Amino acid sequence: MSKKTVNDLSSSDLQGKRVLVRADFNVPVDDQGKITDDTRIRAALPTIQNLTSKGAKVILCSHFGRPKGVDNKLRLTPVAKRLSEVLGQSVVKCDDCIGDEVAAKVSAMNNGDVILLENVRFYPEEEKNDPEFAKKLASIADLYVNDAFGTAHRAHASTEGVTHYLKPSVAGLLVEKELQYLQNAIENPQRPLAAIVGGSKVSSKIGVIDTLLEPFTYQFVVNGMMAAVLAGALCGLLGVFITLRGMSYIGHGLSHAVFGGYAAAPLLGVPILLGAGAWGLGSALLINAVARSRRIGADAAIGVVTTASFALGVALLTRFGTKGPAFDALLFGSINGVGRDELLLLLGALLFAVTTFTVLYRAFLFTTFDPDVADVSGINVKRMDALLMLVLSVSILATLTIIGVTLVAATLVIPAVVVRMLTDSFSRMLWSSTLLGAAAGAVGMYLSYHLAIPSGTTIVLVNAAVFVVVLLATGKRGARRAAGRRGARRGRRRWRRSRRAGGCWGAGAPRWSGSPGETAQRRVRSQARGGGP
Repeated sequence: MSKKTVNDLSSSDLQGKRVLVRADFNVPVDDQGKITDDTRIRAALPTIQNLTSKGAKVILCSHFGRPKGVDNKLRLTPVAKRLSEVLGQSVVKCDDCIGDEVAAKVSAMNNGDVILLENVRFYPEEEKNDPEFAKKLASIADLYVNDAFGTAHRAHASTEGVTHYLKPSVAGLLVEKELQYLQNAIENPQRPLAAIVGGSKVSSKIGVIDTLLEPFTYQFVVNGMMAAVLAGALCGLLGVFITLRGMSYIGHGLSHAVFGGYAAAPLLGVPILLGAGAWGLGSALLINAVARSRRIGADAAIGVVTTASFALGVALLTRFGTKGPAFDALLFGSINGVGRDELLLLLGALLFAVTTFTVLYRAFLFTTFDPDVADVSGINVKRMDALLMLVLSVSILATLTIIGVTLVAATLVIPAVVVRMLTDSFSRMLWSSTLLGAAAGAVGMYLSYHLAIPSGTTIVLVNAAVFVVVLLATGKRGARRAAGRRGARRGRRRWRRSRRAGGCWGAGAPRWSGSPGETAQRRVRSQARGGGP
């Protein structure tokens, strides 16, 4: 550091010298005048002890509160008493900071003695940086040390004025330490980092903020924003298939099932991501198998399997603790700790989903709108269901950090439902839901940072707000479309007209020819374009 400090002064420089030390003893006191926090007093000890050990006569001065003239409640008497206790030697208290009485007490000092002047702000000239007042204050000393970092930025008589009369003027050890912290933060910051600038006067902080903003990058916020956009896009894309299949509840269920795997994986000696993903996929396949047995409904199967898995996860985490994200962060989402690994996981999950749905678009299209038609067309519906559950499990696992176990289902469902109210086109639903999910993730993350609310909560609330707006804008028409009734009614009307006209899908339309599978495929493609069943 380029500033000269007390460490640069030797014993020969200080032996028998009167040293005026500007300290910051503006400590908090209670109604009885007792000091409630002596941190600032203790912070000044290293400088005082450094000077006394070198034979200097230490003259301490400080402000205390904001007096308007002499105020007995703001005298430094309690500070002198406390300083004597923590310093381990007597500290003489003066009843003034300038004048003959002060000069006499300074003249009577021995090497290594310490005295404390009265509150310098009892004189209005202090804050005005009056040259005559500064000269009188400096007249009792040979050199000057500024160890009041909290007031060093103010051009007052005891901080700036006296330096014109006392040479050398150096920094104390507290100021040196604070400047070193600031220098390291600006020139060689450890990232991620954030700057917190406090104080009641914003205008005096603008210069500091301007200086700090350039090197400071809020990388954790950047990471969180990217993760939220990827998570929102992933959930928006996947949600289209989930909602059109009438499987909205399974997203809620699988998120809870994955939670059980997250808790069990460390106990089994398995990597958390691998264990939680396998657990979620296993739960999905079990749900599918139970539901297909037709002994109980799909909703009951989801409820039994997933709630049991979630309860197991809670029990394991409560009993054995967690080696991953914090419990509340896993439940409600958090931007803290989103790093490179989490971003790569999200990106990989998104690419996996996009690739899967692109390569197998036709098969997913058929199984989404009519599994029976898909089966007739030679598509292995069970295999496609298993693949969909795999994509869903991986997606839920990847988004848990940002959105949380309890809220991920909403981010899967709401964007798809919103765009369903706006369009019947399957292709438009896919890209619109993906974009809406990404936008909601970005806005939600921005609100999470500024409102200090879990990111999953704000993302879901943004989605819910969009849903309410679209619902009010589209009215009953949008609600019927979202429920799947509009397309069905249109299809039935077209079917009746075709019956009367002797055709198949509308008056005057030619009959569809070909095998039952080909006819069924045409019907599914019509549904995908918004024509209804």
